[in-house]
Amino acid sequence: GRNNYIFGNSRFLGSLEVEVPMELWIKNLQFADTVDNFLKSKTNNNNNSSFKPEDIDLLQINIVANNGFPLGASLNMMLYDSVKKVVVKTINASNLIQPALVDDATGRALGKTESSTTIEINKDFFDAINLANKIILMFTLNTSDNGTKNVKIYSDYSISFKASLVVKPNLYL
Repeated sequence: GRNNYIFGNSRFLGSLEVEVPMELWIKNLQFADTVDNFLKSKTNNNNNSSFKPEDIDLLQINIVANNGFPLGASLNMMLYDSVKKVVVKTINASNLIQPALVDDATGRALGKTESSTTIEINKDFFDAINLANKIILMFTLNTSDNGTKNVKIYSDYSISFKASLVVKPNLYL
């Protein structure tokens, strides 16, 4: 027979966990990407919806994160006009996720840090959406104590978060 892991539908499964001693620190490491403005109103004759992003007075995103990693993140979302080369409006979530505190001697996280962030997108931002053809998303990462301490990453770290949305639309009947 061909009951071998080389032939047929047989599978060879394995699992391995390796602890690699690694220490690191990160101070203001930024990742940015420019994408087409997905919020911009599109004129579509086949679309029966009269809803437009400009019809929203307020959109508020409330985020509560319990972070066990010694790594935090912030986010900037910028409406960008690539023809004029100007940023039209910016949403700044500077403390999106706070890093966990670490033990100075070992670099291991001491537990979880809870952070609450409110991202408020107001009428001014929605009015400016059609002035930009691009959106720049910029993430900034920092380890504990703003990148001044060496930290270690372990497999038992976790993060959990809850998000809620508050919307205040203008309804036209």
